[in-house]
Amino acid sequence: MQSPNQSLSRREALVGLLATFAMASAPKSAAAAISKQIDETREQLTLPTFIKYENPAFGRAEHEAFHKELEARYGFAKDPHLTRWTSNPEQVYVNKNAGESIHIVGVNLKENYAEMVWVLAPAYINAEGQRVLAHVPFEHIHSNQEEQFEKLCGEVNAQVNGVILQAEKTDFFSALPEDDHIAWNSGATPLAMRVRYYPAFGRDGERALMTYWGLVNEPERTTDTGAPKNFALLGALNAHLGPQALATGMPAFLPKVAHPFLVNPLNRKEVCDLYRELTGEEHPEAIEAREP
Repeated sequence: MQSPNQSLSRREALVGLLATFAMASAPKSAAAAISKQIDETREQLTLPTFIKYENPAFGRAEHEAFHKELEARYGFAKDPHLTRWTSNPEQVYVNKNAGESIHIVGVNLKENYAEMVWVLAPAYINAEGQRVLAHVPFEHIHSNQEEQFEKLCGEVNAQVNGVILQAEKTDFFSALPEDDHIAWNSGATPLAMRVRYYPAFGRDGERALMTYWGLVNEPERTTDTGAPKNFALLGALNAHLGPQALATGMPAFLPKVAHPFLVNPLNRKEVCDLYRELTGEEHPEAIEAREP
């Protein structure tokens, strides 16, 4: 994976993301040809419709077993350059309605990136005859982080800034800060990717992930496709978790919707109660309220 200080301009990045469209020994006119293929791809491919993932053959137990298999195969935890700072190194977070899971591996302090393994369950046909795809629940951006994806196994489908990448030709792609992106698995086997965030998030970022992944597994608080019903609540949950928290997998508009939501005292109590439920800790605001 390349270092983020090698990042190019937005247009150059898009060309780079789709460089697999070009021949290995591309002529000087390759950039123009790739630009044409970007436009053709946008016209030919469309974002699929996502519905609730309820595959009985691939639930939480299968996600956890697959992550263990990946660890045995690739040895992420044995990387000497990674610090295992995570509060629960064996924890696999599963979003069951989306068919998605992650395992936080650690952080490279020297190169300043956090690493996780991300899995999307295989596509399947449900009882109504619909083809159901595991997916990221919503298109989102990271306001100050670059996210790099390296395929380990399976087929990856992704959309970055409206450009859909073809599964059979995508082994690596990157979302720069402010790039809209989303991904899904249209294959019959699980998709696994090594994901790196530049700059790294720390324990504050991990707590943000804990609250998000806890929230999306509460049926009354989650849509059928695995997104929180109340984004304001999600934003408020993470509003006091540190400067990196909202940048970690959270839509950039959350700080804007979180503040008005917190003005209502009833909402503030709900935030504190839910924070305690999901993290086992007191929300900082609840602690402040009790101090003389």
